[in-house]
Amino acid sequence: MQSTFDPAADKAEPTLAREGTIWMCGACGKTGKDRDVMGDTSCRTWAVLVEENSIVRDETGRAISASAVNDPVAELTW
Repeated sequence: MQSTFDPAADKAEPTLAREGTIWMCGACGKTGKDRDVMGDTSCRTWAVLVEENSIVRDETGRAISASAVNDPVAELTW
C-alpha cells in the first residue's frame, strides 16, 4: 500500500496573514502575523486565522473571543 502523505501539502497554506487578519493560538490566545514564528509548537499547531478587528480582550489584555476568517459564523472563545 502506498502512502498518501504529502509533506509539501502541509506547506500549501500561507503562513503570513494577509492585511486585516492575524493568526491566533486557539489554546492560549497569542497572536502573530507569521504563524511559523508566533510562539511554540503548540501555538503553531492550534493557530487559527482571525479578523484582527474581531478580537475581544478582557481588562488584563487576555484574548477572550475572535471571529475566524475561514468560517465567519465560527467564534473562538476562551
